[in-house]
Amino acid sequence: MGKYKVKVNVELVECNGAEEHDPMKEKEGSFTMTISEQDAISIDNCERAVLRTAYPTIRDMEGRVLRNKVLEQLLPLLWYGRTDQAIDLLKQIEAKSIKSKTDLQKLIDYLNRKKVYIPCYAVRKILGLRNSSNIGEKMNDLVVSDRQKHNGMSWSNPGSVALASISSLKRNGETTRWFEKRELVFKLAA
Repeated sequence: MGKYKVKVNVELVECNGAEEHDPMKEKEGSFTMTISEQDAISIDNCERAVLRTAYPTIRDMEGRVLRNKVLEQLLPLLWYGRTDQAIDLLKQIEAKSIKSKTDLQKLIDYLNRKKVYIPCYAVRKILGLRNSSNIGEKMNDLVVSDRQKHNGMSWSNPGSVALASISSLKRNGETTRWFEKRELVFKLAA
């Protein structure tokens, strides 16, 4: 297990803001709380404000540490196609440790539904096979998106499918075979 350094920087800066009773999260991720002048000069009240402001920062940091630890264990399991072990790992996360139990359950359900389709990416890499969908996405751009988007036109579903089919025939050099013989040659690409 790694070691973690806790770094605290407390500033007491005079401001014109309204008094706040709860810490507010700033854009850069820190938390602030505006207290009265009376509280600022009282060591006890100032200490309470510091602790109340520090608490959400600690919770936020704790979440990042947990997320990174889980990802460190989860990603290799998925890389090697060990989906059942990945699901078991996710099920071990304590509900109190996460913001959304629903999102965690959605991920577990997704992995359960798709596990038969999740390959061992390590083996695919060794075999020189692709581990991305970039070719499929590029073909979608060329066959569908390029023609049907950004031209000020709208397409019905049947029209879109028909145009995509004809564009695919043309791109794959199958127009003659299809229009003359009504057959296609299917080639598998890894």
